Amino acid sequence: IISRSSASSITGAADSSALVFADGATITYDKGENSITANMVAANMVVDHMLNIRSEQANSSLDISGKLSGKGTVQLSGAGTVALTGVNAFTGSVTVGEGSTLSLQNAAALADAGVVLNNGGTLSLDTDTAVYLDALTFNNGATLSFSTISDTDGFSADHAALHVTKDA
Repeated sequence: IISRSSASSITGAADSSALVFADGATITYDKGENSITANMVAANMVVDHMLNIRSEQANSSLDISGKLSGKGTVQLSGAGTVALTGVNAFTGSVTVGEGSTLSLQNAAALADAGVVLNNGGTLSLDTDTAVYLDALTFNNGATLSFSTISDTDGFSADHAALHVTKDA
């Protein structure tokens, strides 16, 4: 378990080292004054097994800007949002559980990965370009959300592109 009671971010070293997670590891995040474990991960992360990312409080968020790689499984749970902002090399799968939101803020955030949306889980596409996924499993009761793009002249349009490709 990554636990940081006084800091709100986890950053990597100046070199290319990465956080490597053991099978069953957990990252817990929330907005509590003394219980913040992480709300930003800027370090590179390698997930080759199961990684649980759990929100302890509604409306909390975890921004992951470091490069995510590996072939494991990421399980999101709790009533928070996990935002992936960078280009990642992750080839595993992300399962979004009840109450959780996965926000993809880069077209290639999970281009080589699969996403499983369970009942009550949300996939939010929060970028002004098309988003690519290797595979998408959309279970009953899941939500797919597209961001609204606005410019300074007052023009707005709903984001309208999701590309899911799976090799046969």
